[in-house]
Amino acid sequence: MSQVVIQFKNVVKAFGKQTILDRVNMTINSGKTTVIAGPSGQAG
Repeated sequence: MSQVVIQFKNVVKAFGKQTILDRVNMTINSGKTTVIAGPSGQAG
């Protein structure tokens, strides 16, 4: 079984009234490559 090296539980992120992340859960295990990508900047 892989060892958990990073874990997010119920993460919420908002900029003003715009919620970007709403109760996000994620686990990253040892030996895995994980990429989180998305547009940068502020939506118009």
